[in-house]
Amino acid sequence: MDWVCLLREYQLEILFGKNDIEVCFLLETKRAMCCDGFIRMLWNNLSVKWSAVNSFNKFGGILAMWDDSKFMVQSIDCGGQWVALFGLHVEKQFNCAVIGVFAGTTVHERSELWDDLLILQAAFATPMLIVGDFNETLHQYERNSGFLNAIGSADFKCFISSCNLLEYSLGGHQYTRSISWHLNE
Repeated sequence: MDWVCLLREYQLEILFGKNDIEVCFLLETKRAMCCDGFIRMLWNNLSVKWSAVNSFNKFGGILAMWDDSKFMVQSIDCGGQWVALFGLHVEKQFNCAVIGVFAGTTVHERSELWDDLLILQAAFATPMLIVGDFNETLHQYERNSGFLNAIGSADFKCFISSCNLLEYSLGGHQYTRSISWHLNE
């Protein structure tokens, strides 16, 4: 393990220690496998449970972690680009799904993701929060390069409309968020 990985893991330990996190998705983990020891090292809480979509050839990977005393997961469903946690938000007594996505890099891969998520929404009559890296934008100004793939963007708009999703804009840095930006807050 190189020093960059150790630093990231240390930053995650600080993040989990300073914040009251209920559900967390780590994207592009590049880990072929996870284990309980690794999870405990990141989030030292005995109530933490986890599920993962392992990386393939050091590409992708999603690690879903949740505090079971705050969000009780009743079922988990996974695809190659997503992890869905169906459960109960304990404090609010609210049944819902939280889905973490890490979309592929091609328009075709993202189209498959949109189809998967539409099927999930139709199959489960529960409110859903979908978070992650969609690898697609709605507007040209959202791209650092300014390049907008018209087909991909149109597919993404259609997906958002079909699911009746609302976009929640993040504050802070426009293109990428980093753990280190939040450690001193």
